[in-house]
Amino acid sequence: MASLNNFLLHAFVWLALATTSFSLSPKFYDQGCDGSLLLDSTSTFETEKNARGNLNSVRGFEVVDQIKAEVDRGLNQRDLVALSGGHTIGFSQCGIFRNRIYNATNIDPAFAKERRATCLRTGGNTILAPFDPTPSRFDTAYFKNLVKQRGPLTSDQALFNGGSTDNLVKTYSLNPDAFWDDFAKSIIKMGNIKPLTGKKGQIRVDCRKAN
Repeated sequence: MASLNNFLLHAFVWLALATTSFSLSPKFYDQGCDGSLLLDSTSTFETEKNARGNLNSVRGFEVVDQIKAEVDRGLNQRDLVALSGGHTIGFSQCGIFRNRIYNATNIDPAFAKERRATCLRTGGNTILAPFDPTPSRFDTAYFKNLVKQRGPLTSDQALFNGGSTDNLVKTYSLNPDAFWDDFAKSIIKMGNIKPLTGKKGQIRVDCRKAN
């Protein structure tokens, strides 16, 4: 029974990832330039969202919109750390993590050197690198990397940088079952977001514009 439950949990997680396009390069954090990625371009202002280096790499904006709504109505810190584990799958572009591997101080020197070998100071913005050593496996390698200061993005490493989420990251890095269980619960909470209707709000055709 335990094996069946474990299989069903993994199947659910993969389905959730597939249906929510869980490739969250912009993450859940409004820190520095990452927050500007969420802005839509207008007729007089072009934002980073449509910049060449971000095309076909930075996705999941609709999920960020949902998470923002849920943060205002119930998602807690544990949920956000667990959901950040979605970065255990996939890749990021050189143009997204270049600043971190050349300028960050909270990064493992060997890891930075490894990334610099394929991501030069200029050019090659679309060159890909995995978020963790097992980019096609839903495991805890992402959290193990954070403990070693090998977070791929600045907003990733912020989860393990002497703050209040350090202990939870360490727990997930050592206990896959704890991560899988929390991730499943958190993504269900996110999926239970109810749209505001009637006088309380409107269901917009485009989430970034009023109807």
